[in-house]
Amino acid sequence: IRDKREDKVQITPVSTLHVAENELIRNVLSEFGPSVAAKRRAAETLGISLSTLYRKLKEMEIDRA
Repeated sequence: IRDKREDKVQITPVSTLHVAENELIRNVLSEFGPSVAAKRRAAETLGISLSTLYRKLKEMEIDRA
């Protein structure tokens, strides 16, 4: 007999924060657009450096276009 508790997805504060961060970045980028200037404004809005935004985009597997 299989334990039903094994089938549940573990939701932790860290995974939830990661999902929220990714969603926020995607939303801000969709407002500002794909250009480098737009990414600079997005990074400023998010309170992070442009290089940090690019690192997060790479982690999220979003193209740098």
